[in-house]
Amino acid sequence: MAEYANQKNREAVQALNELDRTWYTKLVPRFIDVIGDFAGQELFICDGDAVVQYVLDDELLALGRDRDPSFQLLHATFLLERLVQELLSRDCTFEVGFFDSNRLTTTQPGESLHRQSSRSLVRCLFQRHIAHLGIKVHQFESFEDKAWLDYYQTRRPMFLLGADGGLQSEQDNLQAERILLQRAFLFHVMQQGVPVVLLQPADFKDGKIISYLYDRRRNHNAIHLEPSSFAAISHAQQLLQEAELKPLLAESAPSSSLQQDVLSNAAKIFLSTPTASREPTLATLLYLFLLGEAFLEVIPLESRAQHLPSAAKKLETYLETTFYPSLFGSISASVEALPGNSSPILDIDGRVFFLLLLEVLKSTSSVSDIVGPTVSSSVDEQWRALGQTPVNLEVLRTTFPLSDFTQDPSSTANATTVLPFSHPVFDQHLTNVHVSTSLSPTKSSTLSALPVDTIFNDTSVWHGAKPVLPTHLGGPPPVQLDARERKKKDRRDQRYLAAMQKSAASLTGASGAVLKQQVIPAVGRASKAKPVKAPSSSTPKQGPGKPGKEGKTKPLTSKEKLLAEHAAKKQALEGAENATWWDERLSDLKPLEVPSQIAMLVGFLKNRRAVADPWLRTEITLKRLDLELRTWVADDRQEIPAIADVYRVFLARTTRDLLESAAKGTGTINEKQGKALMSVLESLGLLCMAPPGIVFGGGKAEKEKDKDKGATANGKKSKSGKKEKEKESKKDDDDSPAKLSFKFITLIKSGELKYDFMPIKEDPLEFQLRTMGEWMVRSLDSQPDARVSFEPDRWQREVLDKIERDESMLISAPTSSGKTFIAFAAFEKVLRESDTGICVYVAPSKALVNQVAAEVFARFSKDVPGANLWAIHTMDYRINNPSNCQILVTVPQVLSLMLLNPALASVWAPRLRRVVLDEIHNIASDEGGAVWEQVLLMSPAPLIALSATVGDPLRFSAWLESVENNRGRTYSFIEHHQRYNALRKYAYVPDFPLKKIGTLQERKPRPSSFSFIHPVASLGLGVAQLPSDLALEPADTLSLWQAMVASGAEVPERLTPRVYFAKTPSIAIRDVIVYEKELKELLVKWMAEPNAQDSGSPFKKVVKQFEEPLKQSLVEPQRVLEEGDEEDFLSLFLPLLADLNAQGSLPAIMFNFDPVQCESIAKRIANDLEEAEERWRMKSPEYKMRVAKAKEDEKAAKARMKAQEAANRNKKDENDVRADEASASSFDPEDPSEEFSFVGKGISMVEFKKEVSDLAWMKLPSWLIGALRRGIGVHHAGLPRRYRTLVENLFRQGVLKCVISTGTLALGINAPARTCVFAGDSIHLTPLQFRQAAGRAGRRGFDTLGLVVFVAVTLDRIQRLFVSRLPKLGGTFPLSATLVLRLHQLLNGSNNAELPKAAVDSILTLPQLSVGDVTGRDQVRHFMRFSIEYLRRAGLLDEVGRPMNLYGLVSSLYAYEPANFAFVALLRSGELHRLAESIDMDPDETVRQFLIVLANLFARAPRRSQSAQSLEYSTRNSTSIIILPPVSKRIAQVLEAHDRAVVNIFQTYGKEFAQQHASDLGEDNALPLSKTKIEPKDGQAAEGALAASLRQTQLNVDSRSLFVANSGHGDLYKSIPEISSTSRTGLVLTKHAVPFFPATNNDHQLDAFVLDFFKHGSLEVLCRDNNVVRGEVWFQLKEFDTAVTAIKAALETLLQQSSDDQEDDQDSDASQDEADDEGSDSIIARPPKVNDSDWRLYRAIATVQIEFRTRFFKVFA
Repeated sequence: MAEYANQKNREAVQALNELDRTWYTKLVPRFIDVIGDFAGQELFICDGDAVVQYVLDDELLALGRDRDPSFQLLHATFLLERLVQELLSRDCTFEVGFFDSNRLTTTQPGESLHRQSSRSLVRCLFQRHIAHLGIKVHQFESFEDKAWLDYYQTRRPMFLLGADGGLQSEQDNLQAERILLQRAFLFHVMQQGVPVVLLQPADFKDGKIISYLYDRRRNHNAIHLEPSSFAAISHAQQLLQEAELKPLLAESAPSSSLQQDVLSNAAKIFLSTPTASREPTLATLLYLFLLGEAFLEVIPLESRAQHLPSAAKKLETYLETTFYPSLFGSISASVEALPGNSSPILDIDGRVFFLLLLEVLKSTSSVSDIVGPTVSSSVDEQWRALGQTPVNLEVLRTTFPLSDFTQDPSSTANATTVLPFSHPVFDQHLTNVHVSTSLSPTKSSTLSALPVDTIFNDTSVWHGAKPVLPTHLGGPPPVQLDARERKKKDRRDQRYLAAMQKSAASLTGASGAVLKQQVIPAVGRASKAKPVKAPSSSTPKQGPGKPGKEGKTKPLTSKEKLLAEHAAKKQALEGAENATWWDERLSDLKPLEVPSQIAMLVGFLKNRRAVADPWLRTEITLKRLDLELRTWVADDRQEIPAIADVYRVFLARTTRDLLESAAKGTGTINEKQGKALMSVLESLGLLCMAPPGIVFGGGKAEKEKDKDKGATANGKKSKSGKKEKEKESKKDDDDSPAKLSFKFITLIKSGELKYDFMPIKEDPLEFQLRTMGEWMVRSLDSQPDARVSFEPDRWQREVLDKIERDESMLISAPTSSGKTFIAFAAFEKVLRESDTGICVYVAPSKALVNQVAAEVFARFSKDVPGANLWAIHTMDYRINNPSNCQILVTVPQVLSLMLLNPALASVWAPRLRRVVLDEIHNIASDEGGAVWEQVLLMSPAPLIALSATVGDPLRFSAWLESVENNRGRTYSFIEHHQRYNALRKYAYVPDFPLKKIGTLQERKPRPSSFSFIHPVASLGLGVAQLPSDLALEPADTLSLWQAMVASGAEVPERLTPRVYFAKTPSIAIRDVIVYEKELKELLVKWMAEPNAQDSGSPFKKVVKQFEEPLKQSLVEPQRVLEEGDEEDFLSLFLPLLADLNAQGSLPAIMFNFDPVQCESIAKRIANDLEEAEERWRMKSPEYKMRVAKAKEDEKAAKARMKAQEAANRNKKDENDVRADEASASSFDPEDPSEEFSFVGKGISMVEFKKEVSDLAWMKLPSWLIGALRRGIGVHHAGLPRRYRTLVENLFRQGVLKCVISTGTLALGINAPARTCVFAGDSIHLTPLQFRQAAGRAGRRGFDTLGLVVFVAVTLDRIQRLFVSRLPKLGGTFPLSATLVLRLHQLLNGSNNAELPKAAVDSILTLPQLSVGDVTGRDQVRHFMRFSIEYLRRAGLLDEVGRPMNLYGLVSSLYAYEPANFAFVALLRSGELHRLAESIDMDPDETVRQFLIVLANLFARAPRRSQSAQSLEYSTRNSTSIIILPPVSKRIAQVLEAHDRAVVNIFQTYGKEFAQQHASDLGEDNALPLSKTKIEPKDGQAAEGALAASLRQTQLNVDSRSLFVANSGHGDLYKSIPEISSTSRTGLVLTKHAVPFFPATNNDHQLDAFVLDFFKHGSLEVLCRDNNVVRGEVWFQLKEFDTAVTAIKAALETLLQQSSDDQEDDQDSDASQDEADDEGSDSIIARPPKVNDSDWRLYRAIATVQIEFRTRFFKVFA
């Protein structure tokens, strides 16, 4: 039998390795924030067994451990509730599912009976306790269970939070079988389409959950298990079932779920077992167990924190093999017998039971004396009720003699003193932090002569040797350039300025017009005076021409009258000229075909004459209407509904716009014009759209003008004026109305409609909703405002008021709603107020930084001698002088550096007047979120925070308000919900198989290829909620109302459109918004009904009406893509672009979040176009004629040139030569044919070709240039900045009709697109990214409607994106040891300047330091003091708060914290010097060892641990090592010593805080989530010898949770994560804020991508072997390069402190790009007085940096 089991075990091991090799290790999981970057607040399901395993695998939990009698259920329950609390505190929406097939992986058959029974009982109890916490719990048999499949189809969880079993560590005990079952379960679940997130390695960091996400990838269904694998899995399950402890059965259920009743019923089961009948000792132990359980009810929780003595092997074996398995099995059976909704709260304490057992064995006293008479009598009564006789304790004492026990020594935390510290700014905040101070000095362990213990002098930027201050602010004079260098610099600046001008020229304002530059005069000396007072918000803002006080118009002066008369004459003259011009144009139109006439009329409307003359504009528009009507009359398809609607919509909207402009007084319509317009509406049956009370024959403005005729200077009417008025009136009576300049089509004859096909066939209001949504008036309380050039909405006027009052704001508004102007309004205010004030604009990406800078360049001009108007400063490059400009455009990392720079604190920071933070939702990002918070906390100026995608903005706003109020600034939150234009969504469903395309011009619109997605169709996804931003178009509201009526449910009559809109017959968007809200409220009411999910419910009927057509249309495309491959996917995009082009829906941005796939899509489109072009050219007579003509033209041109040269070489007109050349080269067969190109007409082809050819020096791939020549661009962060900028410019100019982009174009970039395409699915396509990217479509001023198209995205994914809520904006605890150190340097270097003092005061007085933070103010101060203690002991801070010289190294590596402190520890230890000793003897090995150390510190890319077997298979044909080797033993010892010191400091922090604030913290006896208190029952006091003994031996616990202390743990900790996760209630330590650097982690291995790349230098091999995502490899390698470069520069600064050789480059350097770094790529000359050891260390680091960068630049040149 054993041999059979071993054979099956070998099969399991083999099958596990095979599954890992062929599937699991190839999945390439993403280590991401699964909440913020993936799921948001969407529903996911937790595998219940993964939850139980997560708790039971906690190394501190004393439960189910071999050779340990503990069963600390209270500690386990605490861990469970804390886990659930961690999820809920991050706004997770989840349910729990227990799969019976997974129970074997939790209960662990094959292990000891004690372990099995313990884990089985916990699993049984947790199923009920989770439900008790309010979490829905489901029971499933397996992944094949119909209940699970129905659940998945109905609820559609976003992912499964599960477990993969980890790595095999044992060769027996059936561990391989259990892991195999867990892997197989994940395999099958992922086959069903469910992504998986691993719980065990999850890192709960601030508001994030960072773990491995295994997503279902393309072709995942093609992976199948081999039959042998299925057999092995089946055999594994069989072996586990055979080894499983058989459950006991209860004959009856407990009388209640109370603990006493459950345990009494369990005792009955226990006593009825055959083993209990045979062994009387078991009954005695059961009695003592019940006694111990009753005793728990009278002792306080702190008395249960005990160390255990070691037991004799005999007792230990007996408890584990005999007593516990029967006991726990009996309790499990008793619990299982309870009704399903019962949740017993059991408190089982194996340690108290064991101590009771010892007390009984060592004492001759009675049970009553040991536990007290009350407890004793209660249990005796319970025992008798079980029908048992009194137990004989002597038998127990004889069986287990006392001599077999030994007491384990207990350990307590040593009292720790802190080093002395005093600083005037910090002391006032730290007075309440009481610590014992040591008089011993800080000792440095450095073994080198590096000047590390001297005071730091902040005169240069520490990641380069550049001066912090420019010359004009007190810095050193700039380096004098020689003539050659100056000329080179001038050329760079000129090139950059030219590029900036091109970018600026491509930008447009909200109306779509090219930006006009405002010239702002310098303020001069006035800038030193008090700023101009901003207008009060209570003062009405007067637009141009509005009346003044009391509504009276000020009389005109004589001068003004003369000017007015002159203007009137000029206007009359222009009117006559315009009339003549129009007559001539009408003559030009007559011989043309109607389409040509219409095209010319469209051009006429853009003419300056039409823009300035309302009459001419009306005439041209009427002519266009006349032509459209005549075309309709002649159209054979005139009565086809779709065709007729196109004509009706154009005619109706054009007519309405003219009439409304006249009604507002902004246009003039005479009687004949008005009659023609009204006849159009009447013929359509839409007279309701005419503005009420409109009068033709003179607008409002004209009448007002007439009133002023004859007015004198004193306002009285002159006689001549009166006579003129009478004469004019008589003339008006005599003359007939003005005539039209052409014959308008007759629509009404003898009072009857002439064309009966023109009137609409439905209610006019329903027609407007159905067809005119995108043309409805979109104004939302817009009014003229003199402060801006457009009519702002109410919320925009409110923003302007607050800018003028210097208030701080958070503004949440959708894309395309009008946020863009806000930053520029703030800029303008600062520019106009002074010449020295600064406004900083902060953006999350360099692309947005460049765009905003270009827009500033385009909008503003101001000449202040010696200063720049604007500057750019990113981490990679800077343009102009960042510290000597008025508008600084930057990224948050740079602004944080500047705010923390002491040299700027007194001369630059006080000049800040406003900080604008765009895309503020990035504060929640895992990378860089803390920097955003630092900027918010440190800003000395009012803030404007902008975002379109803030989840739960009120919570974030409340925190931001506290920050601003704490700084004495007024704050408000402004929220706007409506986009200016709507988004219409489609799924692309072409006919398969796809056909090869012909010319783009021949392709006809194919509406059937686009399946409309009604927003309500998304509610078919499980039990979805209606998100607040699920917007409906007017047509959507109509169809929703119709579907609701069709459902048969009662719909209020008032919601009928003809009733609802009766008072607003010409419907505007503001009316539809209110209507939409009421429809949604009714729909939500239907959703809330108990039977809402039944197929026959009104809600389901409505959803099905919209979902079913969409579902049917997607069946075939999804089948083709699932069965196809990557080529099938890529083949979709040229047909898609051709279809979009045919229906006028370009330009488009295609979003795919994989940079490599972006390039693949672009390459495939370009290739397909070339192939189609080649086929066409071979067959097209037209093309052959073009080629022939081009050859003839070329010959003729050459002949002319030759004849001309022969006639007179010296008199040849250069322009004629150019003309001949141009005519000869107008057709180039090498150019793409326009029939196969998406190049638009934004600029001339000559200019376009030059722009493209200018990229030649960059050596870009030929296909990338070829795609650009065909109007296709690519945009992602891995491409050169110059190429990306050109793509942005050309796209804005309309030259490129399509750009394929990652998320780089989603963040606020001005890239107006008609259509946004989601090209395939991705885990990065989150609710936030979806909203950001979709917002690029239909930009205000360009389109009335934006289109969103999904390609190769499944229906459930589309639905989820629609209904997903945005993740709530969380925060990152910003106060880290590095920030504490930088604050000290800020104060020290600025001589305690006012702004730095205010910043520190703000941080230490804020009630809440970050969003969602629960650390109180007192605790922040304690944390500050102990962070200072760490910095003191690390030799980085002296006793008065002055940073020591290694500060620069720590600061320059701040982004890599805590690795920066670990590196300093290594540097001070001398181990790096020792490592560098062999740099001359064995340079290659030395470099390799340094690479291993530096990669372990600064290139930590976690990967899920994989077995040695699968790793060996992965590397069998490769030179890659894949897994990063650990650091050497000596290096590891230094890091471990550093971590021990950190733990010692911060465990003292916890203990000190808990002791000093014990009364405020209160008792720590309530479970974290259920709040169940564990305290003596009814206030009973414990009696007896055992209670006294427990009081004497209980652990002294202050900072540790008493629930964790329940497992025998005091205030001694092993790690910072342990302190963070096991602290008592009210004590918070954010683990990521502490400089703790664990060298190893059992859940992860580190990827050796740095070593492997250094070894082979191949991106292809790196991506293949190391599973590095191609689109992210540049960033990962660049991050390491940046770190090593910073270290090299810092060491150079240390070694050259006596050197004054510094290079100034604070001025513009336009040649800098992303690859530019502030560091030299060479080894410096050895400075004097540097010893050999330090010099070898520097050379080793420099060699690593230079060689790595050489390889890096070689690949990414």
